[in-house]
Amino acid sequence: MNGSIPWHGRALATLAAGVALLAAGCGGATPASTTRSSDYKKDVAFAHCMRSHGVPDWPDPVPHGGFPRTSAGQSPRFGSARGACHHLLPSR
Repeated sequence: MNGSIPWHGRALATLAAGVALLAAGCGGATPASTTRSSDYKKDVAFAHCMRSHGVPDWPDPVPHGGFPRTSAGQSPRFGSARGACHHLLPSR
């Protein structure tokens, strides 16, 4: 040998570097996507609360946040339901 790393050592080092890069690329959610996910969960809780407080046709939230336009706001119980559920809305 002339002092170089044997082929299996180089292969192992290359494999380790590849695994490290892959792990870094899949290293979890970014703060923005975590916030969106958290906000969406709060929107889902708000929708459930609105329905349980007398607005049965309150829509599910849209994936990017918020709710689609709906006539559910014309429900006679909308005001009291919103008052009871407002604390569940994310601050945007």
